[in-house]
Amino acid sequence: MRCRFCGGFYDPSLPQCPNCGYQTEENQSYVTDWRTIGPDECAGGFGGPRSPIQIAAKWLGGLLVGLLIVVAVVGIGKGLSAATPPQPAAASSSAPAEPNPSASAGDSSAPAKAPQTKPEEKQTPPEALSMNYTDLTLQVQEKLALELTVTPSDWKGTVKWSTSDQYVAWVDQEGTITCMGGGECTITASAGKVKAQCRVLCNGAASDHNAVDTWVKEQTGSQADPDDGDSKSESDTPLTLNLSDMTLMRPGDAYILVADGGGGHYTWTSANSYVATVDDGGVVTAVSRGDTTVTCTGENGDSVTCRVHVTYG
Repeated sequence: MRCRFCGGFYDPSLPQCPNCGYQTEENQSYVTDWRTIGPDECAGGFGGPRSPIQIAAKWLGGLLVGLLIVVAVVGIGKGLSAATPPQPAAASSSAPAEPNPSASAGDSSAPAKAPQTKPEEKQTPPEALSMNYTDLTLQVQEKLALELTVTPSDWKGTVKWSTSDQYVAWVDQEGTITCMGGGECTITASAGKVKAQCRVLCNGAASDHNAVDTWVKEQTGSQADPDDGDSKSESDTPLTLNLSDMTLMRPGDAYILVADGGGGHYTWTSANSYVATVDDGGVVTAVSRGDTTVTCTGENGDSVTCRVHVTYG
């Protein structure tokens, strides 16, 4: 008899299956809904025909094993290729070309090396300039050296000195002023857009322009004629102000207007001195609330204006 539980064959006279202990009575009386399973048939035990599930499981197991083998082989191949060091390229059998001693230095076929030029460093202007004097009174032929303070103190650069009227006072590039004749002018030290100024009043007779021109040529070594059409005198330079509009908050506040060009000898006037006043040095001082206009007139007749607003008062 075949046990319907484990599929093994055993003697039907035994009370139970010796393999699994399943009762013989149960094996003999097993009945399905349409027939009884006999001793020659099995319900799927070890010795009987396989069920569809068992067949599918067998095929799936085989496919899985095959897939694992393929993955393992590919992995081993990649590992071997990664572990193999790259072979060095075969050295060229040809020796490096020897320089041709017969080639001339001026041979145009040889590429010429471009000369390496160091990039030019751009000079940065200082933060501020200031002089030890802002107003001076000198006598004709008197000299005085102005001292310039530069911020920052370690700034390295060139400061340009100039005068608004060389026939009154002349200044060299070291900052030394020479009074040439009676009158008033402005000495300016500039570096880029930063500048400092000093007003100079010279007491004495007016200078001889021809004598001053000759003396200046000797000092500078310049051969240019001041009357030459290619050079502009200070009187030919348009008159300008550093501001065209300003606002002062309250009475007592002041600001210095700086004029340039126009021949020097500036005359300052205020249209309404009850709002703001201006002195001979261009210092505008607020008096009371309102608006007014300050006018600067140069020796050559040019004039410029600055609008002044006093906010409180």
